[in-house]
Amino acid sequence: MPDEIDTLNTSQVSNQTMDQGLGNTLNQSGTGAQTLTQGIGNNLGNSGSGSQTGSEGIGNTLVHFQSATHSLGRTSIPVTTIIKLGITPGSYYWAEPGANHILENLDERTFVEVVSIDGSAQTVSFVTSYSQDGLALDDRIVSIPAGSTKYIGNFPRHIYNHDLTDIHLDPSSHNLKLRAFRLI
Repeated sequence: MPDEIDTLNTSQVSNQTMDQGLGNTLNQSGTGAQTLTQGIGNNLGNSGSGSQTGSEGIGNTLVHFQSATHSLGRTSIPVTTIIKLGITPGSYYWAEPGANHILENLDERTFVEVVSIDGSAQTVSFVTSYSQDGLALDDRIVSIPAGSTKYIGNFPRHIYNHDLTDIHLDPSSHNLKLRAFRLI
């Protein structure tokens, strides 16, 4: 049984187990299984088919991604949790204009790394969900200069979260690489 501050998220067909952990996160979209035992600050993210196991570790990060499509037609980007002992960042995910992207923003500690490999400036739009008195707040559009990297965040939940936990971002080009992180 998960501890109170542990998180289990799943959609579609899956099996997940979490035992004897503190501050662990299991996220899965798709078909597969995940198991986490005896860990502190572990993060397993799985989008697509497959299986992952994290065992007897401190600050393990296991991320598997197979271009999963969210129920809103958006492609999920897993969020890697940064811990005091450090992490090895996962793979970049190529931007998919038109498909757009979604990532988790549980506690406003999420930020996004955007790398442009294009010869001209590109943009990423962070879609707002906030409205007041019938007026909607404009989306935040961030320009990414040619050949550069930007770290963007944090994202106040009352402004950016859709469906309580998700940020929607819309890239302008296939020539952008994306990664998401959460600082604890």
